[in-house]
Amino acid sequence: MFSYKCTPAATIEDERKFVQRLRGIIVGMLLLGGVILSAEYYLRTHKEFSAKLLKKGDRFAGWEPSETLYLRPPVSGISKQYSDSGKLIEIRYDEMGFRIARKVPTQKNHILFLGDETTLATNLHAEQTFISIWQQKQDQHLKQFSLRSGRFINAAQPDGCPLLWLLQDSSRMSRTPVQFVICVITPQTFTNDFHVRRTVTFNNQGFPTNGNHPYAQPVESKQPTQFDRLLQSQLVKLSLPVLRKLFLGSDSTANKLASQSNLGTELINSAEREVLANLALKPLIELKKIVQSRGSDLIIVYLPNITELIKQQQQKRTTKEPPVILATETRQAILSDETWTYRNTVQNFAIKQQIRICDASNELLKEQEPAELFSGDGNRLSIKGHQKIAEILMDYFSARTADSQSNTKK
Repeated sequence: MFSYKCTPAATIEDERKFVQRLRGIIVGMLLLGGVILSAEYYLRTHKEFSAKLLKKGDRFAGWEPSETLYLRPPVSGISKQYSDSGKLIEIRYDEMGFRIARKVPTQKNHILFLGDETTLATNLHAEQTFISIWQQKQDQHLKQFSLRSGRFINAAQPDGCPLLWLLQDSSRMSRTPVQFVICVITPQTFTNDFHVRRTVTFNNQGFPTNGNHPYAQPVESKQPTQFDRLLQSQLVKLSLPVLRKLFLGSDSTANKLASQSNLGTELINSAEREVLANLALKPLIELKKIVQSRGSDLIIVYLPNITELIKQQQQKRTTKEPPVILATETRQAILSDETWTYRNTVQNFAIKQQIRICDASNELLKEQEPAELFSGDGNRLSIKGHQKIAEILMDYFSARTADSQSNTKK
């Protein structure tokens, strides 16, 4: 005998609805996947739009990795960067790779500035940098006498350091005669030297002859994992800051005053830091000879970052700087890790090599809120910081000019 069990109509209806829901979920997932893939493809093929959303421009600000110059300057190009507030900044370069404003006055060159990311100032418009501010005020001052100052040239670059300035001298500075060459040195300069020095070739005289940037040639690496590929997704890069702020209540840029570690090495004490710092400054000796042979004058300008400025502020309240006349061993014992700064090394180097130096530290310490002079990670200057540096440089050169005139009269 055969028995047949009848399925209730309600059960069949439930199964039909379940299949419809499952089908809808699958179609929805396929559509969502298509949207995600389309968005990812669009962001990867439209880099400018992607950079605008990420508020992050080219790391090298238009400079390209080179097999001989470490970084090759852009020629008559434009690099699009973004300020800390996400505003678009256009970095314009002339035919020599020097940063310029929209309109370049046709006038004789006067001062050439060498520097790192602080002087290049990709977070600000060219007109907002201390170089342009100083030139504008200088032009206004001379205009009443029907005179015009020479052109102030921003020859700063990413990863800028004395070693790189010397390496690129023949291709850039030698063809740009000026009256003064100002080397703007910051704590970031020493970190840059550590990175650049590992890829530079020197001749028997210790002169840099070749600088091969790590990105200039393809490097064999292990096969990327699925997680590595996920992190390279433009959508993931866009989502992570939003999720971090949603769940943690802050983002990676919340601490505006936290500076990165200097030199990027694990150094035990200040003595080792001072050795590497002096090594980073050593190319200035050769650069000084080259500059003077062209009839120009080399001047060092030292700009601290917020971390070093605060350290100097605390040091003034507690201890005094040990006299220079003390023996080197004694000075190193006094200058512990808590009190040592790059400023000490730069000052001593300038005195020993008889290079004029303008140290902006003391003037910056006079500000009631020194933190307002910096932006980003505490290394770069804010608009207010650039205005302050322009005032410091104007006062320094005005005093120097007055001294020269008084000596001439005597």
